[in-house]
Amino acid sequence: MKTVCFISLFIMSKFCLGQSTLPTDLVLNDLNGAVKTVVEIVSVPNTPDVKKVYHFDRNGLLTTIDEYSEFLNEQDSLINNSIHHFENKHGERTFTVRDTKNRAITSTGTFKVLQPNVYSLDVNISKDIRSYSVFKFEANVLVDRINTIMKENGEEWVNMQLSYNYTDGLLDWIDVLDLTTKTKDTTHIENLGIDSYGNFQSQRYFDQSHTLVYEIKREINYYD
Repeated sequence: MKTVCFISLFIMSKFCLGQSTLPTDLVLNDLNGAVKTVVEIVSVPNTPDVKKVYHFDRNGLLTTIDEYSEFLNEQDSLINNSIHHFENKHGERTFTVRDTKNRAITSTGTFKVLQPNVYSLDVNISKDIRSYSVFKFEANVLVDRINTIMKENGEEWVNMQLSYNYTDGLLDWIDVLDLTTKTKDTTHIENLGIDSYGNFQSQRYFDQSHTLVYEIKREINYYD
C-alpha cells in the first residue's frame, strides 16, 4: 500500500526537470511535440478519479494545472478543486497550489539544480507533511529518484528509491526499494495508444502479481 501511495504522489508531482538548468516542463511529463494542453484522468482502484488539465505555453513551460477530485466523507460528497501556478526565476522553478473555493494555499514547492543532471524537489504538501526528492537524469531521461516524506514531528512516512527502466523510449518498469525496511518491489507499466509524436494516451501500472494499481488516461492537444 505504501508503494502505491508513493507512486501516486510521484505522478501528482510531475512538473519540470532536465539537464544543468531547468528546461521545459515536457521532460518529466513524458511529452513530445508542441503540446498545448493535456487532460489527464488518474485512477486508483476503489478511489475516486482525479482529473487534471495541464496548460503549456509555446515554450513548453507549464503555466497552470487545474485539478478536480471528489472525496467521500461519510454520507457527503465533497468536490475539491485546486489550481497550480508556476514561476521561473534565477535557476529555480516554484509552484503554488491554491484551493479555488476559499483561495487558500494548500501546498508549495521548489525545484533546484544540485549539479548537472541532478535536481531536487522540495514540497510542503500540507502544514503537516513535507516531501523532499533528489532526481538523477541521463541523456535527458529520468533514471533514479530518492524520496523522503516526513511528518511535522520529523517521523519518516516514506523513504524510497526508485529506478526507472525504458524500452523503445517508453517507461517499462520501476524498481522500488524501501530504504527503511530494505524491501524491494517492481512496478510494470503498460503504454497504450501511442500517437504520432510518441506520446502515450493510456498508461497502466501493475504490481508484481500483475494487479492493476494505477492508471493514467490522457487527451493531448497541440499548438498548430
